[in-house]
Amino acid sequence: MIKIVFDLSRPWVKPVLDEMGIPKDSHTGRDRFERMMEDRRSLHGLESFREIRRGWCFGEESFREELHKSITEKVGPNHQDEERRETAEVWTERVLEEALREQGLRAEELGELRTNDPKKVDLAMRLRADTTMTASWIAEKLAVTSVGHLHRLLYLKRRKAANKSQ
Repeated sequence: MIKIVFDLSRPWVKPVLDEMGIPKDSHTGRDRFERMMEDRRSLHGLESFREIRRGWCFGEESFREELHKSITEKVGPNHQDEERRETAEVWTERVLEEALREQGLRAEELGELRTNDPKKVDLAMRLRADTTMTASWIAEKLAVTSVGHLHRLLYLKRRKAANKSQ
């Protein structure tokens, strides 16, 4: 059984209960709402809820973006590691998409580029600077042969930039 807990400070609680024909936010009203949701879930079977159980979020893209923004702004110690990882991964995917567009590349083309291609190294530098994803995740996404090789490429790029600034 799914246990439903309401945060009474949320303005959507009363409209949701009203929509379900529950006149009052009370223990009895919440029990009735819980039974209605459980009946609805059992009516459709677990298969219809598979997407909810597997994804980090359920809803339209605009809702997902709004939720992602609120999560990244307010991730705190009470958030589980899985939530943090998923949020970081979604954010990193967005940064990568933007960086690929700026470079005039598609994700499918990354495997065709040499590992030390300057565009690929620039992408890796940006992901390391703007996100919290691991080097191994970045190496895999950018089709770099190994994490060690990625670290070496980033080191050489930083060293080259430091020498230019001197």
